[in-house]
Amino acid sequence: MSKNHPTTSRHSRVVAVVLAGLVVLVLGACGTTAATSHLGTVAPTTLPPTTQPPTTTTIDLSAVAGTQYVAAFNKMNTAYNAQVPAQNGTDPGAATAAINAEIRAQEAFDSTVQGITFPTSDEADAQAVLTADAALESAEGTLSVNTDNVDNYNSVFDTVTPARNAFNAANTALGNDLGLGFSAS
Repeated sequence: MSKNHPTTSRHSRVVAVVLAGLVVLVLGACGTTAATSHLGTVAPTTLPPTTQPPTTTTIDLSAVAGTQYVAAFNKMNTAYNAQVPAQNGTDPGAATAAINAEIRAQEAFDSTVQGITFPTSDEADAQAVLTADAALESAEGTLSVNTDNVDNYNSVFDTVTPARNAFNAANTALGNDLGLGFSAS
């Protein structure tokens, strides 16, 4: 075969293309951003970005629950306290409306507390708050239907005070669990 034989020339070109391709692959694997050969410039290559290991975020569940609980308690307490003057007034209809508004504020508080994710160690005390508040709401509901009779009102009020004390004790226990350091009375 002579030097100019068409098969030899085509074979040489195929070998050159394959070698150029291998050079590009090798240079690309080594992190070279661009490779060139006698065939022309090859598109730039880049290495994939270095991936960082996933990070884990630790959430202080007690602090989150405490923040949510205080917000719910303060909202209820503000609504409740706004009704005290009307509840203690001389108009039985206004007193009934005020007590019912207090109960609605307590029910909203209960709904919010039920939606809070408490640390497992605090769940029993959170349930105690809800149970005590339900008993208080029941006593206040009975009180609200007796505002037009002073004797009945006063006798029912005697059930409200222990219910309120039980709620305050449960609230204080949960507040201590959550590191809030408050005492409700």
